[in-house]
Parts: sequence; C-alpha cells; structure tokens
Amino acid sequence: MLKFTSIRCPSNPAVFSAASTNGIIDLWNLATSLEEPTSGSDGISIHKVMGQNCQAVNKLQWSLDGKRLAVAAGDQLHVLGVSDDVSRAKGDEESRVMNHLAARNSALVEY
Repeated sequence: MLKFTSIRCPSNPAVFSAASTNGIIDLWNLATSLEEPTSGSDGISIHKVMGQNCQAVNKLQWSLDGKRLAVAAGDQLHVLGVSDDVSRAKGDEESRVMNHLAARNSALVEY
C-alpha cells in the first residue's frame, strides 16, 4: 500500500509537492491542472536523483522562498532546485485554483 505526504509551496499557494513510499515526487500546480502534475505523469523518481539504494521518501520541506525542496529518503537528504516558473505565483492563480475546484465539485454533484 502506498502512503502519500504533501506540502504547499510557501511562495505559490497553487503549488504543492507530493511524495509517496514508492520514491516518486510530484509537483502540482492546481491553477494549471487537477489531473496531472506539472512534473509529468511519471513524476520525479527520487531513486534516479539520489541513487539506486534510496528508500521511500520520508519527508518533504520547502525553503521559505519556494526555490528549493528538501527531500529525505531513508538516511539520505537531497535538496532539489525549483525553477522560478514553478515557485513564483503568477497573477490570478489562486482564483483559477478555486474555479478548478468549484468545477470539479459541480461535476461530482451532478452524478
């Protein structure tokens, strides 16, 4: 059974990071899509970033400026750089997140 952990980016309220016990990290921008992460459908394999002996991701933590993501897996720690395109909020992202969530909720209510 996979377990997930997620945390919101402090510099962009629409962006979340999520990790699972299978060693995959996903970056989501909910203003862009509720269906697929911005990191792609395969996500970021922490095994490829940290090496073959890497364990499941235990903890994620954003830097205060949202430009780095610390990833703890087993007894290893790695810091991933995050582009400004992901970490910086752009215009009306908060309202687009709310619109996406409202549309999703409306679609669920109709069924």
